[in-house]
Order: sequence, then C-alpha cells, then structure tokens
Amino acid sequence: MKKIWGLVVVVVLGLLGLIGGISTQANEKASDKKSEITIYLVRHGKTFFNTTGQVQGFADSPLTDKGIEQAKQVGKGVKISSLI
Repeated sequence: MKKIWGLVVVVVLGLLGLIGGISTQANEKASDKKSEITIYLVRHGKTFFNTTGQVQGFADSPLTDKGIEQAKQVGKGVKISSLI
C-alpha cells in the first residue's frame, strides 16, 4: 500500500512539474518579463502511526518526540532562509 501511495505522489509531482513547465512557456510568450517561483514541499515529521506501520489516510496521528524535533528544525530552517 505504501508503494502505491509513493507512486501516486511521484506521478502527481511529475504532472505538477509538467503543468508548471507548460504554464511557464505560455507566460514567457505573453511577456518578456521572466519571474521565478520556488515551491518548498515539507513532509510532516514522524508520527505514531509511522512507528507502527499504519497508513494514516485522513486520520491525524500525534507526532512522536522525533517528529516534534523534526518540525522544529524545519521551522528554524524556514526562519533562517527568510521565507516568511
């Protein structure tokens, strides 16, 4: 089941990249101005369900101590990089 979801994620990200490329080409033709958009994707930290091998689906599972630390590190990284 995890392999299927992994494949779905890869396909969706690939399609988003393809759509983004088409959109960028259309915008460049319409205007000489070039702009760059950067998208940052962050996966949640480790959860209780991750430790038991359960698929989360729509259920929210609490973060483990490691997951909380991972989330804090992402927050520090975002703050340092001036994204917000």
